[in-house]
Amino acid sequence: MDFLSIVPNMQIDLINLAGKGSGLNQKYKVYLDAVTVATPPENYEQRMVRMYPDAFVHLRLGGS
Repeated sequence: MDFLSIVPNMQIDLINLAGKGSGLNQKYKVYLDAVTVATPPENYEQRMVRMYPDAFVHLRLGGS
């Protein structure tokens, strides 16, 4: 799963916690990968849509 960090230094924490080779990756076979060069579209926050709202109890994608 790719992510775009908007908080300085948060990217490093997320990669350590859930990046390739992390405990999360080894246990659940999923990992986060930082998008380092990207220009998000204008007002992208308003266009985000929750993916699979009832499928994941402990995972929230998007802003709410």
